[in-house]
Amino acid sequence: MQGALTPAVAMNSVKNAVNQGAIDVLTNALNAAIGNLVPFSAGNKVDFAVAIDSATNSNLQSKDYSPASWKVYEKAISYAHKVNNSVNPSQSEIDKAVSDLEKAKSNLKKRNVDLKITKVKRFGNSYKITIKNSGKDVSTKTQVKIYCGCKKLEKVANVKAISAGKSITLTVKFFKYSQSKKHNKYFVVNFNKMAMETNFKNNKFKILKN
Repeated sequence: MQGALTPAVAMNSVKNAVNQGAIDVLTNALNAAIGNLVPFSAGNKVDFAVAIDSATNSNLQSKDYSPASWKVYEKAISYAHKVNNSVNPSQSEIDKAVSDLEKAKSNLKKRNVDLKITKVKRFGNSYKITIKNSGKDVSTKTQVKIYCGCKKLEKVANVKAISAGKSITLTVKFFKYSQSKKHNKYFVVNFNKMAMETNFKNNKFKILKN
């Protein structure tokens, strides 16, 4: 359309510079271009809204998936909402948004985290606990629990996010050692499964009574 319109506008601005034959040629080209225009067709926003709800209202949580795949998923959701909020999105825009969203959702990868207590050392009534993340993704915040074999003495402490392949050491104040020394002590990281892991079987560390 623009290719036919530009010469016509230019010719119209020049007085007495063209003959009728040239005008007829441009007129025919302009009419042909107009005839080839494709009417704009607004997309089906009702079905689009349903598709967005289906992709986002599925109890998915970022803590369960790798940061990289979750970022792509969030980007697809943002684009879908942007298209849906526009006044008259085309069907092609809607189709692309739905396709991107479904693809991003199907490509979500479970977070690769493996938390393990590698060392525990007592200092008076406190314990220094070293926790390593052997996975490939950063972990999310979780907790560690200390309890005695009698299970009457128990403490819970918060554990911050741990980068892939890294370790952290935290100090947890327990009960008086005289109360627990006759019992085995157990240390369990992520005991409540707050953080997604590929392996929950190596989360416990045991110290024998002494």
